[in-house]
Amino acid sequence: MIKSDLKKRNWTFVLYDDSCSKDWEEYLISTGVPFAYAYHDKDYTEIGEPKKPHYHVLICFDGPTTYNTMEDHAKRVGAANGVVQPVGSVRGIVRYFCHKDNPDKYQYQEDIIQCRNGFDPKDYFNLTVSQAKAFKRKVTNYIRDNDIEEYAELIDTLMDSEEDDMYDIATQNTFFFTQYIKSRRSMGKREREN
Repeated sequence: MIKSDLKKRNWTFVLYDDSCSKDWEEYLISTGVPFAYAYHDKDYTEIGEPKKPHYHVLICFDGPTTYNTMEDHAKRVGAANGVVQPVGSVRGIVRYFCHKDNPDKYQYQEDIIQCRNGFDPKDYFNLTVSQAKAFKRKVTNYIRDNDIEEYAELIDTLMDSEEDDMYDIATQNTFFFTQYIKSRRSMGKREREN
């Protein structure tokens, strides 16, 4: 397939401060197309040299859009060499904005992601089913290892910690953890009576 025939809904490109148009964000807002971007100023090359600060931009059209149309937008805003790439996974790109799945790279906070025209990245940071199961086990072990006896104690402890994913899992599975804690209390009571 020739690039000009390529049609995709989601596209990405890179912008550098010294070469992008000064009104790039306003221009993209004026298109009405949902988009998000993240500014990376703490990236390094494989040999440890600092990379030039840059923006990663993700544009999500409502329907398939041609490479040529996207390339025109990218050139208008001054994308690096006018290069655009189709996006196979919006979730993957949004997570890449923060290097979520690249522990060897600088870990940017989620709040660096700027969203315009209705783009919402929250859904792309949700845990997968297997990740949620792993965190459920982690919370269960935490209850057992710390001899937690009340659901409120669990929530208060997790809320004051840096364990946001564990807190989310505990609050989304109230019935399960309340019953688990209650059952552990009953078990402990029986053991003390014997």
